[in-house]
Amino acid sequence: MLCGIIFYDDKGLQFIEHINVAEINRLSFRDPRNIDAGTYIYMRNNDVLYTPETMDIIAPRIQETWREAAAVLMADIYFRMAQEEQREIELRKKKPRPRKP
Repeated sequence: MLCGIIFYDDKGLQFIEHINVAEINRLSFRDPRNIDAGTYIYMRNNDVLYTPETMDIIAPRIQETWREAAAVLMADIYFRMAQEEQREIELRKKKPRPRKP
């Protein structure tokens, strides 16, 4: 559930940091009067990160990361359920049935 987000370092160079979207509490505009000024990302550990990316770019990417993660988790759950069902079927086939007198 990692999403690549652009940040600036101390020297003003851009770099991409992969952020776990499950750790994000909320997003807000840096300057509500100028929506192109960037976005603040509030994390669960009370860190506030600034990114120059605008809200209309970053919010859909975070949402898409959530959707992809949910799809992966559901596929894993279905796979494990199918495996468990197959094990039960094999156990039923191996188990001898008692004969009726």
